[in-house]
Amino acid sequence: MRICIVSDTHQLENELTIPPCEMLLHCGDWSFFGKSVAAMDAFNDWIGEQPARFKVVTCGNHEYPVQADPEGWRRRLSNATLLLNESVTIEGIKIFGSPITPLYGGAFGMSNEADREKLYSTIPADTDILMTHGAPQGVLDADQGCAALRRTVLRIKPRLHCFGHVHSAYGTLSTKTTLFVNAAIVDEDFAPTRKPVLLDFKSS
Repeated sequence: MRICIVSDTHQLENELTIPPCEMLLHCGDWSFFGKSVAAMDAFNDWIGEQPARFKVVTCGNHEYPVQADPEGWRRRLSNATLLLNESVTIEGIKIFGSPITPLYGGAFGMSNEADREKLYSTIPADTDILMTHGAPQGVLDADQGCAALRRTVLRIKPRLHCFGHVHSAYGTLSTKTTLFVNAAIVDEDFAPTRKPVLLDFKSS
């Protein structure tokens, strides 16, 4: 399956060219502090127009309206599957999506590491793709990653872990068990200077 991964588009999605793919994953921060509901609705229109059979989205620390009304936005984001600490299986590929970051403030922030550890303990061990907004500690994180998330990745060994949040650490890193992708599209100046990450992924 050809998968395209993006994150941190911050209402600049129209600056992107999404190549034809079977699945488009967005790892959160598709709004800009959720200030414009109209722009968030425009994101739904945009993702519905992209050349992918399946679209899966999680949120980030900017999606305050979704945090306030998750079920309402699950219906409102009608052109994609919204994952908020839950799984979906598509074409035999099990995907778990989480919007959590270690931030004290911000939407979906969870500053207590023990709370994050408890949440991440619910991620199924047979997860193929782990899709989070926050980065794991020590991997494409510019020293801003989460230790609890890193321990979880080492435990479940997903074949792909994609995320964003840390704009300065865009890139990929491959280990024996997991391909890590930081797909943050905007840079430190919030300019959309990075390209979507495209890869081929085989179902297990």
